[in-house]
Amino acid sequence: MRDVELQLPSVPMAENWNLETLKALRSAVYRRDRGDVADLIRGHPVGDVLQTIGDVAVIAVEDGAPGWPELAAQCIAALRDRGWAGDVDLADQLDAASAATPPALRSLPVELEELCSILEGDLMNSGGMIDLRTGQTWPDVVLEDSGEEVFDEDELEDSTRWLHVESIGSRDGYRDMVDFAGTITDPRLAGQLDVALDGRGAFRRFKNVLSEAPEEFTRFMLFSDERKLGRAREWLAAAGYRVRLESRRP
Repeated sequence: MRDVELQLPSVPMAENWNLETLKALRSAVYRRDRGDVADLIRGHPVGDVLQTIGDVAVIAVEDGAPGWPELAAQCIAALRDRGWAGDVDLADQLDAASAATPPALRSLPVELEELCSILEGDLMNSGGMIDLRTGQTWPDVVLEDSGEEVFDEDELEDSTRWLHVESIGSRDGYRDMVDFAGTITDPRLAGQLDVALDGRGAFRRFKNVLSEAPEEFTRFMLFSDERKLGRAREWLAAAGYRVRLESRRP
């Protein structure tokens, strides 16, 4: 992991995210490589990836990484201005890290992406559990269909170790598609998306239509990621926890 000195732009960057740079950013976040994260967001709009980079920003600020306090201030302002689900929670966490004050929530090394998959997965799977000792997520379907007894029932009832996650299904994800469709200025594409949103199979049809418009598809991926991660962060905060990423350095 390397630290780099950030030179924050005084004007918005013109280069939009594309699938390649978004994939690179996700990889850098997964690796906790704040140097690569900094390189990528230096040339792209940071306002598109606030939730995506937020937890890396927190540990970078807490560790005193060069340039990150300035970036954190920029993120805090953008989060409070945007005000989506989970944005205020992340802004508060960045504020606490910047001021070196004790956070109000207990830390938990949970991966928000994994929590998203349980919260907004198939309702038939009912949800899952978070191990409060390790932060590992366990979908109910894994616990029930693993073919072996991973944990005994009494152990799973221990509320001091386990946090139950109830699935809310895909309704919020569908609302994201509706909201995103409302931002499309091309009348033809907007009409196609309206048709795609009608009836069963809307998620597949919506993405198929957008795949013919690569820039809009990437914009939707950013939009959807930010919304889902924010909802997971808001859910976790309501349960009394905040994300605290652990280093992936060997």
